[in-house]
Amino acid sequence: MADPMILVDRHGYIVDYNPAAQQLFSISKQSYQPLVNVLPWPALHTVADTLETVRVELNCPAHPDRFFDITIVPVESHDGSPSGRLFVFREITERRRSEQRVKEALQRFTDIIEQTPLVAIQRFDHHGVILEWNRVCEQFYGYTAAEACGRRVQDLILSGHAVTEFEQQIEQIWATGQPVPARKWQVRTKNGEERWLYSAMFPLFSQGQVSDIVCMDVDITDLYRAEENLRRQRDQLDTLYRLTLDWLNRRNGKDLLQAITDSAYRLLNVRYVELLLAEDDRTLAIRACTPLLPTQIESAALAALSWRAFQSRQPEIVLDYTQWPERTPDYEPLNFGPAMTLPIIVGDECLGVIGMARARQEKPFSSDEIQHAVLLTQLAALVLDNANLYSQAQRELAERKQAEEQRAKLQAQLVQAQKMEAIGQLAGGIAHDFNNILTVITGSVELAMLEIDSDHAIYPELEAIRQSAARAGELVRQLLTFARRQPGQPQLVDVNRQINDTMNMMRRLIGEHIQLQLQLDEHIERVMIDPAQLEQVLINLVVNARDAMPNGGELTIRTTSQYFSVNDLPPLRQIQAGKYVLLSVCDTGVGIAEQIRPHIFEPYFTTKPMGQGSGLGLAICDGIVTQHGGFLTVDSQPGYGSCFTVALPAVVTELQQVVNVHTADTTTRMTGHEVVLFVEDDPNVRQLGVRLLREHGYTVLEAKDANEALQLAQQYGDRVQILITDVVLPQTDGLTLARQLQSALPHLHIILMSGYLQRMLADGSTPPYPVLAKPFNRYQLLSLIRQTIDRVA
Repeated sequence: MADPMILVDRHGYIVDYNPAAQQLFSISKQSYQPLVNVLPWPALHTVADTLETVRVELNCPAHPDRFFDITIVPVESHDGSPSGRLFVFREITERRRSEQRVKEALQRFTDIIEQTPLVAIQRFDHHGVILEWNRVCEQFYGYTAAEACGRRVQDLILSGHAVTEFEQQIEQIWATGQPVPARKWQVRTKNGEERWLYSAMFPLFSQGQVSDIVCMDVDITDLYRAEENLRRQRDQLDTLYRLTLDWLNRRNGKDLLQAITDSAYRLLNVRYVELLLAEDDRTLAIRACTPLLPTQIESAALAALSWRAFQSRQPEIVLDYTQWPERTPDYEPLNFGPAMTLPIIVGDECLGVIGMARARQEKPFSSDEIQHAVLLTQLAALVLDNANLYSQAQRELAERKQAEEQRAKLQAQLVQAQKMEAIGQLAGGIAHDFNNILTVITGSVELAMLEIDSDHAIYPELEAIRQSAARAGELVRQLLTFARRQPGQPQLVDVNRQINDTMNMMRRLIGEHIQLQLQLDEHIERVMIDPAQLEQVLINLVVNARDAMPNGGELTIRTTSQYFSVNDLPPLRQIQAGKYVLLSVCDTGVGIAEQIRPHIFEPYFTTKPMGQGSGLGLAICDGIVTQHGGFLTVDSQPGYGSCFTVALPAVVTELQQVVNVHTADTTTRMTGHEVVLFVEDDPNVRQLGVRLLREHGYTVLEAKDANEALQLAQQYGDRVQILITDVVLPQTDGLTLARQLQSALPHLHIILMSGYLQRMLADGSTPPYPVLAKPFNRYQLLSLIRQTIDRVA
């Protein structure tokens, strides 16, 4: 059937049309009719108002389910002047339906990818460029979908020969259209960790041709490591078995001892091994070593550590022998680092000691290596004197007891972690709905207060309700912060003032038996931090200092500032060189032992009795300080006390203060004339917000969900100047709605409302738009609108 065509003159009157057009649009035979009367099609007439050729796809108002590809061609007279336009309509309904079906199928496939648990699924093109990346991929590899999509798989997680093999498999799939056999891959995660995956790749087809490739990965790292550990242990046992045969075949005693040190040197990857035998209760003499000691050293290089193992009959290990207080100065040129000595026990008698050491810059002994060394020493004892199994049985019992104790400790930590998670889930669960309720209470009370004079009889009661609602909102924020479910609200803080404001609380905490001294530098700069979280850090450190002085003492709180270069900063921290404000909390208590000092910032690590400490205080302090770009250090000596120092970046120049919507700014203009699209699914909050805005001059379009908001935005177009939307909405979230509308209306200002920021940004990133935290009052709402519009303007 021919395409419908209509010819109009330059005044828009129909000059001619073909039968297909007459049948489709039911054009009457009345001559010289305006096209706008025959075809009431506003969208068509809008695009047709031009002298150039136009092509557009539209659905017909008379037949909404039918779509047409419309070409509008200008017609010229014989002298070249425009004489009219020719409209050609080609129906594309079936094509649009096919495209919709393809779109729906792709969406279903995308949903499957996103919802499949425990399986990392990616879709990529012929070059390995990632097109889709599900949530399990984010968990496995550490890259978010936004970071991964658009990058090549081989650049992101593969390296070495795996890149070539991966590209060969892509070419094979593309050429044959067949999946390749599943195989193991070694990949590299975002944090540099090497992991093993069991991976299967297969093609997707479009119009009979390979269009994309889907890869499904299962993490088998634990299984692979277990297999590797089993293989390594099997190899170790096999090696030790062959060593035993070799040693038993040696008849010369000196040769046997040298063979033992040579074997330990080779198998344990150390830089020095020595074997000492006891001549009497006071003498250990070196009988063999690998390599040979320098001639100026006549006695055993690890003498002091060897005596410890000999007397305790237990392995002795130090992480850095050069820094060990009991080292012998004569041996410092050997530059020993990790060192270990093991007693050679036969029955009830200790025959001697095997000692070994690595260079100072080398890694410490792992648990597997320690176990291997113990086995080798036991074999040496068997060979030296027909090995007695009693010592081995005792060691196994001790290891079993240690494993049971460790299991009990891990179980206790798990229970504590579950408690904290339960608190977090409870806090997050109530935050959104409770803050909506508080928003309505606050707004309604303020509206009521506007209707009466301040000397009215019920005005004080209304003010009490308003203040109580504000305190309730602050309690919700504190609960979320404690449960680590909501990021803080950094602002410029005077550390000295914060300390002085908490003095009364601190004096009640520490008691009268502890003297509190302040040494505050008046010239320090301010810092950018959440005041509540800074107070939490200070109180935690003060409480720890109090507990370290049960019999009384002195507690000193000191502030100063200091410049740190790159070399002065703690290693492995994402912090920058510059000026820092230092807050130190020092006590004269019991101090911290050197061996436990590296663990004090670990979660659940505590030296307090059961039930008196969760082990989270210092871990939370360290986390808060780290989140604000600083670091936390400790200096302690047993018996003399401890000093914890918080270092936070100094704000040297005057920065623009971050907008704090929890502080009413009464100096900002409250009224406006703009058109506001207000989106909120809670009817009470929506009615309150709409009323507040309309009473202050704004034109308000209200919507209960994203669909209504999109319809209103399409209807009013550029007249909509600002969108205020709740983050949690039915069908979709407010952040997605904001981005969708701003792409269509680039001039649109955005404000997000949320009573629970963690729901909005689970990855902890900064919100892309201003956030009005619930509950809010009218000053906060109206001032943030003006700040948002006026700042951009």
